[in-house]
Amino acid sequence: INLEIQEGKYAREEIGSHPGTMYVSNLRDPVERSISHFKYEGRWDCRQMIKNATQYIPTLQNANKFENWDQTGGFVSSPCDQPFSFDQCAVNCYIQSFSGHGCSLDDWKTEFTLAQERLFQYNLIFVYERFKDPN
Repeated sequence: INLEIQEGKYAREEIGSHPGTMYVSNLRDPVERSISHFKYEGRWDCRQMIKNATQYIPTLQNANKFENWDQTGGFVSSPCDQPFSFDQCAVNCYIQSFSGHGCSLDDWKTEFTLAQERLFQYNLIFVYERFKDPN
């Protein structure tokens, strides 16, 4: 058994390209994922917090607004000429990830179809929020 984990980037490997491989994906509810991502990555400038750990103190005054977290790249549009990354994604993240495209020319129709075709090739897809403790 060989386990390979690919996290945070677009789906690089063509699903089904290795016979005998079981393809599994763990997804989160897109809205829950975006809110959580904002809470842990978007609310404050994490790079600023790391660079200036002793001087940068997160406060309500220097927090980014959730209302502005509405672009494919978080606060900005994803670049079309770079591979997709979840680092700052807020909108259409799974479509971007599974299509490999960070932008769209036709309101995400082409990318949605490509992402859907790739997902349908997976052997197993988990949705994180569905695994709650029933008690």
